[in-house]
Amino acid sequence: MPKLKTGFNPFYAALMIVGVAFAISAIVYGIMALRELRGVVPAPGQGGLMAWMSRHGEWLLGVELGLLILLSLAAMLTDDYWFKKQKQPREAESLAEETAVGSGTEAEEPKPATSPPPEAE
Repeated sequence: MPKLKTGFNPFYAALMIVGVAFAISAIVYGIMALRELRGVVPAPGQGGLMAWMSRHGEWLLGVELGLLILLSLAAMLTDDYWFKKQKQPREAESLAEETAVGSGTEAEEPKPATSPPPEAE
């Protein structure tokens, strides 16, 4: 049996990258929110990741969530396009095999030659 080749949908790769970035951003934003609840607020002039997330975290998470939605839809809607190239040869092979089996064109074992039965006297 030939090895099955699989296609590659680039939207899945982009989806993984944006998904990991979203997960990291959500964790950092959660830590920042917990710190603010406990009273640890970054000073206005203070830099750093927590201060940046305090100012821009909601916007970042919104953009990443929007990208996740768009990339998910794009990946699902283009699956047929990216995997069509691999489906066609496999479908042709399976159709040829089914036709050969169904039509009796496959190689049959030769039947042994038989002599006619002896006539009764």
